[in-house]
Amino acid sequence: KRVFREQALTHIRLLRHIVDELEKMPSHILPEEHFLEHLKERFGEQEAWSQLETAINWGRYAELFSYQEERGIFRLEEAEAAVAS
Repeated sequence: KRVFREQALTHIRLLRHIVDELEKMPSHILPEEHFLEHLKERFGEQEAWSQLETAINWGRYAELFSYQEERGIFRLEEAEAAVAS
């Protein structure tokens, strides 16, 4: 997972963007809409959801952030923030 995490942060812009945005927030929490609106502008609604779902799955696997599906909330945990930096 460590190698995947490093490669994901280096090569997948959306994952890097999500982590960067979460790091900027004092609470390390952001709603999915924060990322979804930007994706919709570029790709349309269906493709935006598809890309965000892929990023969520990969980001969770790499332990970059957690995602509460029922609330649509991304959260960067302190341990994850230290690893991502």
